[in-house]
Amino acid sequence: MKTTQLTEMVVLGFAGVVLLAACGVEDTGPVVSPELEAMQADQVMFGLEYILQVNGVREAIIKADTSYHFRDSTVVYLRGHVELRSFDDQTGAGRAILTAQRARLDQANSSVTASGGAVLIVVEIDREIRSEEIHYAPQRNRVWSDSATCSREGDKVVEGSGFSANLNFTLVEVTNPRSRPGGDCG
Repeated sequence: MKTTQLTEMVVLGFAGVVLLAACGVEDTGPVVSPELEAMQADQVMFGLEYILQVNGVREAIIKADTSYHFRDSTVVYLRGHVELRSFDDQTGAGRAILTAQRARLDQANSSVTASGGAVLIVVEIDREIRSEEIHYAPQRNRVWSDSATCSREGDKVVEGSGFSANLNFTLVEVTNPRSRPGGDCG
Protein backbone atom coordinates (compact mmCIF):
# COMPACT_ATOMS: atom_id res chain seq x y z
CA MET A 1 0.00 0.00 0.00
CA LYS A 2 1.09 3.47 -0.71
CA THR A 3 1.57 5.94 2.12
CA THR A 4 -1.23 8.17 0.78
CA GLN A 5 -3.75 5.32 0.78
CA LEU A 6 -2.70 4.27 4.28
CA THR A 7 -3.12 7.84 5.54
CA GLU A 8 -6.57 8.06 3.94
CA MET A 9 -7.64 4.80 5.57
CA VAL A 10 -6.42 5.94 9.01
CA VAL A 11 -8.23 9.27 8.67
CA LEU A 12 -11.46 7.60 7.49
CA GLY A 13 -11.24 5.04 10.30
CA PHE A 14 -10.71 7.76 12.89
CA ALA A 15 -13.65 9.79 11.50
CA GLY A 16 -15.87 6.70 11.71
CA VAL A 17 -14.93 6.13 15.38
CA VAL A 18 -15.66 9.79 16.19
CA LEU A 19 -19.06 9.62 14.46
CA LEU A 20 -20.01 6.44 16.30
CA ALA A 21 -18.94 7.96 19.62
CA ALA A 22 -21.00 11.09 18.92
CA CYS A 23 -24.12 8.98 18.44
CA GLY A 24 -23.92 7.93 22.09
CA VAL A 25 -23.79 11.51 23.47
CA GLU A 26 -27.03 12.55 25.15
CA ASP A 27 -28.55 15.98 24.64
CA THR A 28 -28.39 17.80 27.98
CA GLY A 29 -31.19 20.19 26.99
CA PRO A 30 -31.20 23.99 26.86
CA VAL A 31 -28.50 26.03 28.55
CA VAL A 32 -30.88 28.82 29.59
CA SER A 33 -33.40 28.95 32.39
CA PRO A 34 -37.00 27.89 31.62
CA GLU A 35 -38.11 31.53 32.15
CA LEU A 36 -35.79 32.79 29.41
CA GLU A 37 -36.52 29.88 27.07
CA ALA A 38 -40.24 30.67 27.37
CA MET A 39 -39.64 34.30 26.29
CA GLN A 40 -39.37 33.34 22.63
CA ALA A 41 -37.64 36.57 21.69
CA ASP A 42 -37.34 37.52 18.02
CA GLN A 43 -33.69 38.42 18.56
CA VAL A 44 -31.16 37.60 21.30
CA MET A 45 -27.97 39.62 21.51
CA PHE A 46 -24.89 38.99 23.60
CA GLY A 47 -22.74 41.89 24.78
CA LEU A 48 -25.24 44.74 24.30
CA GLU A 49 -24.16 48.39 24.53
CA TYR A 50 -26.96 50.92 24.02
CA ILE A 51 -26.87 54.74 24.17
CA LEU A 52 -29.93 56.32 25.80
CA GLN A 53 -30.75 59.75 24.38
CA VAL A 54 -33.22 62.43 25.37
CA ASN A 55 -33.85 65.05 22.68
CA GLY A 56 -30.71 63.91 20.87
CA VAL A 57 -28.43 64.31 23.91
CA ARG A 58 -26.61 61.29 25.38
CA GLU A 59 -28.15 60.69 28.77
CA ALA A 60 -26.69 57.27 29.60
CA ILE A 61 -24.98 54.18 28.26
CA ILE A 62 -26.40 50.82 29.21
CA LYS A 63 -24.50 47.53 28.92
CA ALA A 64 -25.77 43.99 29.44
CA ASP A 65 -24.48 40.47 28.99
CA THR A 66 -27.64 39.40 27.11
CA SER A 67 -30.62 41.25 25.63
CA TYR A 68 -33.95 39.94 24.35
CA HIS A 69 -35.70 41.94 21.60
CA PHE A 70 -39.24 41.60 20.23
CA ARG A 71 -40.47 42.90 16.85
CA ASP A 72 -43.79 44.14 18.19
CA SER A 73 -42.41 46.00 21.23
CA THR A 74 -40.10 48.85 22.19
CA VAL A 75 -39.20 46.94 25.38
CA VAL A 76 -35.90 45.08 25.61
CA TYR A 77 -35.20 42.65 28.47
CA LEU A 78 -31.63 42.65 29.76
CA ARG A 79 -30.02 39.81 31.71
CA GLY A 80 -26.68 38.98 33.26
CA HIS A 81 -24.56 41.84 34.52
CA VAL A 82 -26.47 45.03 33.65
CA GLU A 83 -24.79 48.42 34.03
CA LEU A 84 -26.17 51.89 33.31
CA ARG A 85 -23.83 54.91 33.39
CA SER A 86 -25.62 58.25 33.40
CA PHE A 87 -24.05 61.54 32.33
CA ASP A 88 -24.64 65.22 32.99
CA ASP A 89 -26.27 66.51 29.80
CA GLN A 90 -24.45 69.88 30.10
CA THR A 91 -20.89 68.79 30.91
CA GLY A 92 -20.83 65.13 29.87
CA ALA A 93 -19.35 64.19 33.26
CA GLY A 94 -20.42 60.90 34.82
CA ARG A 95 -23.29 61.28 37.30
CA ALA A 96 -24.16 57.81 38.51
CA ILE A 97 -23.69 54.09 37.90
CA LEU A 98 -26.61 51.69 38.29
CA THR A 99 -25.94 47.95 38.34
CA ALA A 100 -28.31 44.99 38.65
CA GLN A 101 -28.81 41.37 37.60
CA ARG A 102 -31.54 42.24 35.10
CA ALA A 103 -33.39 45.22 33.65
CA ARG A 104 -36.25 46.27 31.42
CA LEU A 105 -35.37 48.97 28.87
CA ASP A 106 -38.19 50.88 27.20
CA GLN A 107 -36.70 52.39 24.05
CA ALA A 108 -39.75 54.61 23.48
CA ASN A 109 -38.97 56.81 26.48
CA SER A 110 -35.41 55.69 27.40
CA SER A 111 -36.55 54.49 30.82
CA VAL A 112 -34.96 51.56 32.63
CA THR A 113 -36.21 49.43 35.51
CA ALA A 114 -33.27 47.61 37.09
CA SER A 115 -33.96 44.71 39.44
CA GLY A 116 -32.20 41.94 41.25
CA GLY A 117 -29.93 43.54 43.82
CA ALA A 118 -29.90 46.99 42.20
CA VAL A 119 -27.11 49.30 43.37
CA LEU A 120 -26.90 52.99 42.46
CA ILE A 121 -23.59 54.79 43.02
CA VAL A 122 -23.65 58.60 42.81
CA VAL A 123 -20.13 59.38 41.68
CA GLU A 124 -19.42 62.92 42.96
CA ILE A 125 -20.85 62.66 46.48
CA ASP A 126 -19.93 59.10 47.51
CA ARG A 127 -23.57 58.04 47.87
CA GLU A 128 -24.74 54.46 47.47
CA ILE A 129 -28.39 53.45 47.24
CA ARG A 130 -29.42 49.78 47.32
CA SER A 131 -32.86 48.38 46.56
CA GLU A 132 -34.33 45.30 44.94
CA GLU A 133 -35.68 47.48 42.10
CA ILE A 134 -34.65 50.96 40.90
CA HIS A 135 -36.40 52.96 38.15
CA TYR A 136 -34.49 55.41 35.93
CA ALA A 137 -36.54 57.87 33.84
CA PRO A 138 -34.44 60.60 32.19
CA GLN A 139 -37.41 62.23 30.41
CA ARG A 140 -38.99 62.76 33.83
CA ASN A 141 -35.64 63.77 35.45
CA ARG A 142 -36.23 61.13 38.09
CA VAL A 143 -34.76 57.99 39.64
CA TRP A 144 -36.72 56.13 42.34
CA SER A 145 -37.71 52.92 44.07
CA ASP A 146 -40.88 51.76 45.78
CA SER A 147 -39.02 48.86 47.42
CA ALA A 148 -37.06 48.69 50.68
CA THR A 149 -34.06 51.00 50.31
CA CYS A 150 -30.75 51.59 52.05
CA SER A 151 -28.93 54.85 51.36
CA ARG A 152 -25.35 55.49 52.47
CA GLU A 153 -23.56 58.80 52.16
CA GLY A 154 -20.16 58.75 53.78
CA ASP A 155 -20.70 56.98 57.11
CA LYS A 156 -24.38 58.02 57.41
CA VAL A 157 -26.87 55.20 56.68
CA VAL A 158 -30.62 55.71 56.20
CA GLU A 159 -33.08 52.90 55.50
CA GLY A 160 -36.62 53.34 54.22
CA SER A 161 -39.46 51.92 52.20
CA GLY A 162 -38.27 53.62 49.00
CA PHE A 163 -36.61 56.76 47.65
CA SER A 164 -36.94 59.41 44.98
CA ALA A 165 -34.32 61.72 43.49
CA ASN A 166 -33.72 64.04 40.56
CA LEU A 167 -30.99 62.98 38.13
CA ASN A 168 -28.49 65.49 39.53
CA PHE A 169 -29.08 64.01 43.02
CA THR A 170 -29.52 67.45 44.54
CA LEU A 171 -32.97 66.39 45.82
CA VAL A 172 -32.95 62.92 47.39
CA GLU A 173 -35.82 61.76 49.62
CA VAL A 174 -35.95 58.45 51.44
CA THR A 175 -39.54 57.36 52.18
CA ASN A 176 -40.19 56.53 55.87
CA PRO A 177 -36.53 57.16 56.77
CA ARG A 178 -34.82 55.42 59.71
CA SER A 179 -31.21 56.26 60.56
CA ARG A 180 -29.00 53.53 61.87
CA PRO A 181 -25.41 53.34 63.03
CA GLY A 182 -22.74 51.90 60.80
CA GLY A 183 -21.39 52.93 57.47
CA ASP A 184 -22.51 50.10 55.21
CA CYS A 185 -25.69 49.11 53.40
CA GLY A 186 -24.44 45.59 52.61
